[in-house]
Amino acid sequence: MPVQRLMQQPLIKTLLVGAIVVIVGYFGLDIPRSAVEKALDEQFQPVNEAHSNQTIDLNAAHQATVIDGDTIRISQGDITETIRLIGIDAPETSGSPAGTECYGDVATEVLAALVANQSVMILSDPTQNDRDIYDRLLAYVRLLDGRDVGEILLQRGYAKEYTFRVPYQKQTLYQEVERQARNEGQGMWSDCE
Repeated sequence: MPVQRLMQQPLIKTLLVGAIVVIVGYFGLDIPRSAVEKALDEQFQPVNEAHSNQTIDLNAAHQATVIDGDTIRISQGDITETIRLIGIDAPETSGSPAGTECYGDVATEVLAALVANQSVMILSDPTQNDRDIYDRLLAYVRLLDGRDVGEILLQRGYAKEYTFRVPYQKQTLYQEVERQARNEGQGMWSDCE
């Protein structure tokens, strides 16, 4: 459970405030309990306030904008969600702190071309967490014609299969698709190894 959500639990917050007040009192500092509570509230506000009250209807089709080869952004009204595609890892782009990797910018361009001017469906996977450590929604992205975007990127050699901690529903399929792309020398498998 992320710290922001943990801090919204009344018992946890009360215990933490009490512990801080006791520690501060031990050192002879005179800080009112209300000041400690206010400081904790400011420190542990949710990363995206919209998550606590509003959510995007994932059953609807959405227009997507591309962040990089394995991340998109969708919006509905005033709510925006960043989606990290489950099961793939595209090479890093020029905007990444790690720097550009072979085919990183190309993978981003290919994903942008796939979702350009059309709507996508966002599909969760019950075997995975809802969000990653960066508060991105974890999901599969499907085009309205039924094609799976992650699978397409793997087929064309613009992403690698990626399992984070536990197997996901499409793991076997994605691993086989990557194996075929490697064998055929698709995309990054042609000259990046």
